[in-house]
Amino acid sequence: MTRDARTQSAARAASGAAVTVRELPTGEEPLWRAFVETRPDATPFHDPGWLAAVADAFGHPVHRLAAERAGRITGILPLVLFPGRGLGRPFGRRLVSVGFGTAGGVLAADAESADALLDAAEALARDLDAVLELRAPPPARPGWVPGPDLYCGFVRELPEDPDALMRWMRRSRRRGVRRALEAGLEAVFKRDARDFRPLHAANVHRLGTPAFPRRWFEALLRHFGERCDVLLVLHEGRPIAGVLTLWHRDTCLPYYAGGTGTSRALDAHDFMYWTLMRRAVERGC
Repeated sequence: MTRDARTQSAARAASGAAVTVRELPTGEEPLWRAFVETRPDATPFHDPGWLAAVADAFGHPVHRLAAERAGRITGILPLVLFPGRGLGRPFGRRLVSVGFGTAGGVLAADAESADALLDAAEALARDLDAVLELRAPPPARPGWVPGPDLYCGFVRELPEDPDALMRWMRRSRRRGVRRALEAGLEAVFKRDARDFRPLHAANVHRLGTPAFPRRWFEALLRHFGERCDVLLVLHEGRPIAGVLTLWHRDTCLPYYAGGTGTSRALDAHDFMYWTLMRRAVERGC
């Protein structure tokens, strides 16, 4: 038998092997990440860094379900367990893919691996007496129903030339950027949440929402490394607006943002997102 024939024979044997599911222990995250990097439909929330940041910042139990065939990972399902009912916990125990993210769910190379992961997740939810929630389209199997349409997402292609961004933006936004430049606003990129967290808190408090703790942003910056940063807008040297961004392959995802009461009057957010888009285009996003 030639080498090519042996390789094809091994591939056929592997494809016919049974799929098993196990929880990946701490230390095997590189195996998880290596699989995620092969999948074009992966999101930043499938990255093992997201679960690690959740565990570090909030202490919620996390579960890394991995489907395997012939010793190789063929699918993954990240899950976060939220506590049950109690003081300040009105929603019951939930097992979510993925907690604090806007996407998640099964990421698999084939339907058999996807089914095995869902079987394992449903069994785990029963063991934990939890409701299982996927932030993805509901699977076509009994017992699953779509959730309420609470969130929206959008994607927009960016021009290839950063100098074309001004012409590409709406006229009102272009005026805002020019006014911000005339006011002397500056932009700096950092990998530090110290100045960003008060901006985020000011923004959500105006909406009557509790703010995330600084340790959450620090955990994201730590576990995502160069794939996460903070852009701050400065007025006379003081931060007045900021955005924490996840960089995922060729996509720039501004995920958390905030600003002081003066940021709107100075058009800081128009300036901030224009600066971030320029950075994204320069990075080939």
